[in-house]
Amino acid sequence: KDVVVLAEDVIGEDKPLRRLVTEYKRTDNPEEWTEKLGRYKIAREGVEFSRYLKENGFHIIELTRDEQLQYGCNVLNLGDGNVISCHREASRKIIMDPHFKGRMQVVPFESITAMYGGLHCSSQVNIQGTFTQHSSWTRTSRA
Repeated sequence: KDVVVLAEDVIGEDKPLRRLVTEYKRTDNPEEWTEKLGRYKIAREGVEFSRYLKENGFHIIELTRDEQLQYGCNVLNLGDGNVISCHREASRKIIMDPHFKGRMQVVPFESITAMYGGLHCSSQVNIQGTFTQHSSWTRTSRA
């Protein structure tokens, strides 16, 4: 089961900071294409975020607003269950949750969080390959 970390005050229909989801689906039927959305159409909208996550198989680990403000939710998933965090207490909550099956490493990041940045915010996608003239990437294998 996939795991997600959320601040407790955004979870639930009755929360003032709740988030709402609009889900888009791609359609291959040209009759459904529109100028505004192209090949996409709205499948459903106004769905409360935590309900949407649960319906899609996610388990939610709740953190307090204070933990979220101290970058507790701003973790970086490195893949294969490897996660790094800069907030020790939030990391403890995450690893103590029985649904979390990965490995957590807490790294010192105070010099960056002092400038209002976190681990996930300071990451960048790195695509290994070469850029061609036609705006597509050719991946190179790692032997």
